[in-house]
Amino acid sequence: MINFQKQAIRLFLLIIVWLLAIRFFIFIRFYQNENTLLIDNELINYKFLKQYANFLGFLCGVFFWILDYIFSKISFRKLSYGLVVLIQSIIYFSVYVFLIFGSAILVLLHNNVSFSISEAISDQMQASILVPIIYVFVVTFLLIFLKQVQLKFGPGNMTRLILGQFRNPRKQERFFMFIDLKGSTTIAEKLGAIHYSDFIKDCFIESSIATRYLAEIYQYVGDEIVLSWSKKNGLKNENCIQFYYDFTNRLRKKEAYFDKKYGIQPIFKAGVHFGEIIITEVGEIKREIAFHGDTINTTSRIQEQCNSLQENLLVSDTIQKLFLANSNFKFNRLCDLTLRGKENTVSLCAVEQCSVPKKK
Repeated sequence: MINFQKQAIRLFLLIIVWLLAIRFFIFIRFYQNENTLLIDNELINYKFLKQYANFLGFLCGVFFWILDYIFSKISFRKLSYGLVVLIQSIIYFSVYVFLIFGSAILVLLHNNVSFSISEAISDQMQASILVPIIYVFVVTFLLIFLKQVQLKFGPGNMTRLILGQFRNPRKQERFFMFIDLKGSTTIAEKLGAIHYSDFIKDCFIESSIATRYLAEIYQYVGDEIVLSWSKKNGLKNENCIQFYYDFTNRLRKKEAYFDKKYGIQPIFKAGVHFGEIIITEVGEIKREIAFHGDTINTTSRIQEQCNSLQENLLVSDTIQKLFLANSNFKFNRLCDLTLRGKENTVSLCAVEQCSVPKKK
């Protein structure tokens, strides 16, 4: 449901962006131009062009969303980035040329403008049809570029960066999860550097479900993933815990694949904690959004205890208190430990899924 809502919102926003972009082009290109556009010796006025802009903008928004969705489902990992860009560019070019000519013909027919296709195309070419095509590609490039920037910084963070919200350190309360591959040293020695790298990449592909659980992937560090949630998103549907079980279940469903390719099954351990952190923008040559604070260090220490306590998922008692009421998970307090680098003790809890989920 969440993914459907996100896609619906994205489709709506893309249609709005393309409508505004095409209307802006028509405005600066033809507004108050007496010789607006001539087809078969028939003058096409500015009102007609606005109808054309609305129709073309709507189509571009819908088709951009469709192509973007299709590309997001196709794995291009074995192709070079340049080849991927070339393939996508050819597809976008073909679609947009078809849309520009096709929508123009449909709007002409709707307005009962008499024309022949061959002469209409000729007149369109004389009216510098390459200009709108180039313009449409510039808008496409900007949208793709902005999407890549968003993937780099995480959903919503690009807007905050533009507004300068991270220039000065800010306090926030957030959930953190450190999730790490068990027995990574042994696996790396067995597979060798190249195959081990492929092994980690295959595992990390499944972490793409993070968006489904409203998580932000803060960092990939070697064979470790660091995820973060705002308090609201982490509490919602117990996302900050449910993500781990979905992630590991997806890996189990690929047992045959991992057995055939690597002869090893990946098992991940994780630690979860909640607390106050500082978020800020760091770096000059390479800028990043960074989290600072004891909460992150504590989460890392909790995850380190998984091996000694023989548990795959550990959380702090802070998490237990937040989810005590009507939780789909059972929390078993194990012990109080003085974690490395900390003076105060932290109570650690193992997590167990309820056999029958409780109603929310």
